[in-house]
Amino acid sequence: MKVMDAREIEKRFGITDEQLDAWEKDASEGILHGEPCGEVVVGKQLKFGEEMQRASRRLSEE
Repeated sequence: MKVMDAREIEKRFGITDEQLDAWEKDASEGILHGEPCGEVVVGKQLKFGEEMQRASRRLSEE
């Protein structure tokens, strides 16, 4: 993995160091820029794309 410095980030993505600082400040305050894309799914992804059924068992204290 290559670590990029601020100059390389600005050259490659057109994002300045000041913009990154502003985005970090906003994110820490719960402000997220951009548009959501796709469905928001909470939890682990399904392994085979199939809905799973919950199974539970109560263990007795014998």
